[in-house]
Amino acid sequence: MGCSMFRIEKCRDKAVYSAKLDKPRRLDLKRIAAKFKTIQDTPIVLVVEVDGVEVIVHRHGELLFKNCNDMEKLRKIAEKIYGA
Repeated sequence: MGCSMFRIEKCRDKAVYSAKLDKPRRLDLKRIAAKFKTIQDTPIVLVVEVDGVEVIVHRHGELLFKNCNDMEKLRKIAEKIYGA
């Protein structure tokens, strides 16, 4: 999945970065959970660890990255998750 398929921006109301798909779609949380280290699994939200970064994956396609400001690393992680 190319970089033009999503955008990463700093959340205004939270001290985290988020990734959003340009064309929203539902993510298969079970498939994502099978590919990454899962910290928490609920029907609508999944928390995974990818390359040392905790990521909150919303079923509607939004990703929230905790404790990372490296935009290139965030972009690579988003590509991995969206490609899962």
